[in-house]
Amino acid sequence: MMRIDPKYFNQFMVVLAVTGIITIALASLYYVGKQEQRFLGRLDNSDPADFRFVTLQGDTIAIPSDRNTILLFWATWSERSVEELNDLYSWYADHSGHAEHAAYAAHADHADHAEHIDHADHADHADHAAHAEHVDYIVMAAFVKDAAEFAEAHERPDQPHFHIVDGTGVYQDLRVPGVPTAIIFGPGHEVIHTQVGTGKQPAWREMDRH
Repeated sequence: MMRIDPKYFNQFMVVLAVTGIITIALASLYYVGKQEQRFLGRLDNSDPADFRFVTLQGDTIAIPSDRNTILLFWATWSERSVEELNDLYSWYADHSGHAEHAAYAAHADHADHAEHIDHADHADHADHAAHAEHVDYIVMAAFVKDAAEFAEAHERPDQPHFHIVDGTGVYQDLRVPGVPTAIIFGPGHEVIHTQVGTGKQPAWREMDRH
């Protein structure tokens, strides 16, 4: 049996401890990575049209097939996911505000030129204003394993397309690795972006770059 010189014992123990920490960290990363891969596989094999969420008012809603939808799994007991939720609301409010401003500008422009346009031009302006009022994304902020009364504090009544919903059932069916997790759906329920955990920047801000 090899014996360690006492003068090297402390160094040996440090090396052993560091090696153990690295091994545990690598094993944890591998496990988390496998969990995420399995989740993405389940998501790919699922039909988002079947996902059901319950609003704070008790209504059951689904992910629309004709709109872009941001689904964020979050919980009040997760500080990181609450931060993501607040950032999502800030991003969404900014984008909604831009849409409202564009609609107002289109309306003002139409009024200024009302005497100089024919019926066809009027229709073009109306279409432009309607498009400007259109909010590109619907948000479903799905709290999981949480009490509705805690989630109520985060409700956004000023944003009718920003829904706080109970998403525990979908979260468990997909076996989502944790919160926060974001999934962005395009029309036809196409999954166009996913983010498990917190990235360099949230998924919705990543979408701004495309």
